[in-house]
Amino acid sequence: MLNAVDRLIRSINGVAVKISTVLMMGMLAVVTLNVILRYCFGYSITWTEESARFMMVWITFLLFPYAQQRGELVALDFLVSRFRY
Repeated sequence: MLNAVDRLIRSINGVAVKISTVLMMGMLAVVTLNVILRYCFGYSITWTEESARFMMVWITFLLFPYAQQRGELVALDFLVSRFRY
């Protein structure tokens, strides 16, 4: 039973990493486009900052369980080790 749950969690984490990769590439493209337009042409697209923020929030929430499973949450590890005897 635990093997099935472990495989399910690994597959969900794999999908989350792939979605987060696509979101990161999208965020990079949107911000780069806005920087080029702003400094080269003097024009700025209004929705780029909001969409980049939206993508960053989704990346954070998608990768939080993956990072927790791998033990890579620095702040959480710091708090847990601080209160151990």
